[in-house]
Amino acid sequence: MPEAAAGHRLAVGGPPRRAASRAPHPVASVAAGTMARVDEETEDPTAAPQRRAAPTAHPDDARLPRRPVGLLPLPRIARPDLASPHLTLVTLQSRDAYRTLLHDGVLRARPEHGEPGFREAYTWMGARMRDRLPTDGDGMLWAWARATRRALLQHARQARGEVLVVARVARERVLLSDYLDWHQVLNRSLNVVPLPGERDDAWERRFETVYEAWASEADAYRDVAWDAWPRELRATTETSWDAIFDLDAVPTTRPLQATVHELAVTDVVRAVQVS
Repeated sequence: MPEAAAGHRLAVGGPPRRAASRAPHPVASVAAGTMARVDEETEDPTAAPQRRAAPTAHPDDARLPRRPVGLLPLPRIARPDLASPHLTLVTLQSRDAYRTLLHDGVLRARPEHGEPGFREAYTWMGARMRDRLPTDGDGMLWAWARATRRALLQHARQARGEVLVVARVARERVLLSDYLDWHQVLNRSLNVVPLPGERDDAWERRFETVYEAWASEADAYRDVAWDAWPRELRATTETSWDAIFDLDAVPTTRPLQATVHELAVTDVVRAVQVS
């Protein structure tokens, strides 16, 4: 959810047009990991891939069921009730993260698990979380709050050996945002969102005008640290990013990502290793 976004496997490029930004996108996963209560089912681990050493056996692995991608027990989160006091979240995490959760009872985000190339974007998201959530922490865990089954399966195919976790988390602990427009933050690009009732052709004309005016100044700072950008230009850009949190304006067909400071064992409904 995913990984560019501290766990999101994203394709980073130039400014997307509306048609591209409104299209469905593969699912992202989480930065550091989250696990918890697991099914009381035991399966023998399968053989390691050819020409690779078998992983060291660990007692916790015996408690973790394994499933091929097509048989993963995925929840239906294509149309979640975002007003519910608890949200169902889905994430893919490493086995080490799973073990940490079992041993410590809680998994907290660790900034060093984020991808170095996107630290400025993570810092911005972390500041928004401090402003909007009652929890605190040094980093963030990433998950899906709204995604189609097809998208979840597509991402799981890229994460064999990792652990798929389904959790129920109190709504007040979760910051939701538009996954597709989050790419604008990752790209340090202006986010030009449609106005209420604006037609596609009108948005495209406005986009060209607004974006080109912004780029005429911003292009000179593409290789400059974010903190070194002119204050007014940086403020304008960051203000545009805040639109990713306006859930009322996000079409219901678009995926939503979730960020939390931590997950507890008691949050987790199910954990299954992808085989």
